[in-house]
Amino acid sequence: MDCVESITLLSEYHEGALDEPVSIEVRIHLRDCPPCADVYNELKEIVTKAVALREYQEINFPDENSLWLRMRLAEREAH
Repeated sequence: MDCVESITLLSEYHEGALDEPVSIEVRIHLRDCPPCADVYNELKEIVTKAVALREYQEINFPDENSLWLRMRLAEREAH
């Protein structure tokens, strides 16, 4: 799996929506590619912070599922 494909699948990977063989490929790619792993970890952190701001500060951010969906639909570039 290359970086472009891996980044394209991050939302589905996070949701557990990938078939097991594809999920394993993404997991292996993230393990072996620090830049893609960094992208995934940063996306998780962004979503976590946005959800926390939404819940604790009553800021009108989208919920976690909406954020991941928006990231999936956004155009992506590999490193």
